[in-house]
Amino acid sequence: INVKVEEISHTNKSSVLNQLGLRESYCKKISQIKVMPEVYWVEIPEVQVFILCGCPPDIVKHLIRRGIIYAKEENGVSFEAGPNIIWGCPR
Repeated sequence: INVKVEEISHTNKSSVLNQLGLRESYCKKISQIKVMPEVYWVEIPEVQVFILCGCPPDIVKHLIRRGIIYAKEENGVSFEAGPNIIWGCPR
């Protein structure tokens, strides 16, 4: 999915859910964080959906500073948490 940041920032939550194939009932469970101008972190934890809207070259350092990307361990395996959907990256 490739959508411009401007399109996402003006899209309502139910429209985003429809594009992702999710039910409207998740609308109340969506949280949004403005990471920097024109870049948003949107999450629906109940269904494990974490969306990065916008993707400038230095975004990783901003996500780490905000605590959005962080080291995690499950079942003895270490990894970093982060987005599983990225919208708005230049081609």
